[in-house]
Amino acid sequence: MPPLVTRSIVATSWSKSLAIPGERIGYLAFSPRMPEAAELFEACTFTSRVLGFVNAPALWQWVVAEVGDQVIDVAPYREKRDLMYEGLTRIGYQCVKPQGAFYVFPRTPIDDDVAFVRLLAEEGVLTVPGSGFGMPGHIRISLTVERETVVRGLPGFEHAFRKARAAGDMATEVASTAEPAESIVTVTHVIYGLHAFSLVTGIITAASIVFAFLTGWPSIIAVILNYVKRREARGTWLASHFRWQIRTFWFGVLWVALCGFFVLATLGVGLLVAWLPLGVVGLWFIYRIASGWLRLKERRPMYV
Repeated sequence: MPPLVTRSIVATSWSKSLAIPGERIGYLAFSPRMPEAAELFEACTFTSRVLGFVNAPALWQWVVAEVGDQVIDVAPYREKRDLMYEGLTRIGYQCVKPQGAFYVFPRTPIDDDVAFVRLLAEEGVLTVPGSGFGMPGHIRISLTVERETVVRGLPGFEHAFRKARAAGDMATEVASTAEPAESIVTVTHVIYGLHAFSLVTGIITAASIVFAFLTGWPSIIAVILNYVKRREARGTWLASHFRWQIRTFWFGVLWVALCGFFVLATLGVGLLVAWLPLGVVGLWFIYRIASGWLRLKERRPMYV
């Protein structure tokens, strides 16, 4: 007997083939030559006794003995799966299309899946929180219902989705207008000042604006401060300024990289025109820093 076969375990279930999900009827088969066979058998027996309430009743054990080779028509389940999946994704749910399961497992529009299940219950739709399956932020939707039940349930899914999104947008709006600590406001002023210093350096020296902004030590320190301090700005209107500053720097890096790629692709000929987009990027840097700093002085969030 090959060692691989000796230590192999075969597990199967009739839940899918006979369309009896929830009956938990199947079998485990393992070689008696397995050294741990006796211990494994005892463990499985213990599990069956402890979890007896979820195991197959005696009636279905007799049924499977008679019809175990039968195969059900999967077309009705496929139709309900497609109906539910297409309906959920049309509403806006993020969902993986199941390829053999009797359920759909979409992501909830809010992080608290238990709260969203309660919201669905208010709409007359019963689901199970994904956190019970080790997947918080999701819900489990059974497809073992009549087609008409799926059709009637979709409006409830849509209403709950809209309510959750509206509540989330309201919470975000409240958080975005919260007042930050004065210390982090000062830090944000310093970051704008460091970037401005780099821009002035590029204007009054031989270095270009773009080169001074992306490689000068003031801007490098500014970006480091952005990442170190942005947690303190989170949940306040100041968070929009941190996003504005960070994106200004990294989008600048992207534009310069694209210009460099263009020069390489044209074997250096692109240098004749590369100064034009780089000049535009330089002006864009000045606009971003100036407009951001002015709005900060007015204690207004940035439009990101």
